[in-house]
Amino acid sequence: MKKLITTFFLNYIRVAAKVQLLKNRPFCIGITGSAGKTSAQHAVAAALLPEKRLKYTFNANSETSLPLSILGIKPKNFSLSDWLRVALLTFWKLLTNWERYDILIAEMGIDSPLPPKNMEYLLTIVKPDLGIFLNAAPMHSEPFDFLVSETNPEKRRQKIIELITAEKGKILTRLPEQSTAVVNIDQPELRKLVSEITAQVISFGTSKVAMVKIVSSKPSLKGTTFTFEINSERYTLDLKEYVLAAHYASSFAVALAVGIQQNIPLSKICKNIETHFTLEPGRSTLIPGINDSFILDSSYNSSTSPTIDMLAMLPKLGAKRSLALLGDIREIGTMTETEHLQVAEAAAKYLDAIFLVGPQMKKYALPYLQKQKKKVRWFKDAVEAGEHLRTFMQKEDILLVKSSQNTLFLETTVEMLMAHPEDADDFLCRRGAFWDAKRSEAML
Repeated sequence: MKKLITTFFLNYIRVAAKVQLLKNRPFCIGITGSAGKTSAQHAVAAALLPEKRLKYTFNANSETSLPLSILGIKPKNFSLSDWLRVALLTFWKLLTNWERYDILIAEMGIDSPLPPKNMEYLLTIVKPDLGIFLNAAPMHSEPFDFLVSETNPEKRRQKIIELITAEKGKILTRLPEQSTAVVNIDQPELRKLVSEITAQVISFGTSKVAMVKIVSSKPSLKGTTFTFEINSERYTLDLKEYVLAAHYASSFAVALAVGIQQNIPLSKICKNIETHFTLEPGRSTLIPGINDSFILDSSYNSSTSPTIDMLAMLPKLGAKRSLALLGDIREIGTMTETEHLQVAEAAAKYLDAIFLVGPQMKKYALPYLQKQKKKVRWFKDAVEAGEHLRTFMQKEDILLVKSSQNTLFLETTVEMLMAHPEDADDFLCRRGAFWDAKRSEAML
């Protein structure tokens, strides 16, 4: 009975979202990838402002949140009564929501090769006119495990990436000829997709053959400068007050690609991004810390490659000591050991001291770091970590805080270490009564 009700509800909101889109018939931009979707969405939105009327689905990329975002409905606490409210509100929104916009920018993330959590299903809700594929990695890969019999860790990892690429890649391979595909050709798995794409292709990456070529990124505590090359001309983005690792260049590269497709002059696109780009809390937010230290808060979520990228960036910022509080990377199934060891290797290479939270970090990263004779310590939760770091943080230290969602809530540690904790609601992720209750449950 529960499965039947769930199927009915999903179809109900899916059809409602499609009807809602018919009211505007917007140009649809779909963004997928294993990491960086929300940042890319912010960059694309910034590139198109103020020329276009936009609607975006920030943090709304699942089989429920994507259609509800299109309808303009936000669940409150995910209880049964709340879902009943959502069901009633869906019909009401179809009658009353006549929001006007030219372009829909939609995150389209997947958690499984099977419906309704796969790309095949999401494409029944939104059919992009322009598809963006950022990257593929074994994040949220646990549901793919049953498809792989390979036991060698590296070969298994490669096979899972190929499976994820094939499923996410449908956002590009299902595009009609008159559409546009924006694809990262630095990654071999994605590059192979190009031969399957019938739409016009705009490539990006560091490769010399990329149409939007990433030339360099220069981060500092005052901001980050990115340089790109397009048609043999160089273009610079100066993002003041944002401390961004090299992987953010992909977000701005796809924004430039979208602007080109929309016939906006490149100089105007750059100016738009510099003026309008913002990041949501918990994604590389630089916050003043206690004892005149700095906190680089990326506590909203975590995946392997961006984490390593941020660890490599820390010594370049000129701080007295480079530190990190690292929590588990979740939902990666048989890749758990491999991915945590990769992060531990990078931490050992770039950091002066490492602090860990979560059972997987304790099981895999801690022994490796101890063997490397690094200054490392594991904590049972975010509060214990915060209490220790209050006494450890010194003037001009920089602390990266990076963790997956689900139960760890390292934004708690960030709040404990902020120079002005009264500003927590303005800077930190997962605010409000619902998340306060979740954090309290996690600390019991």
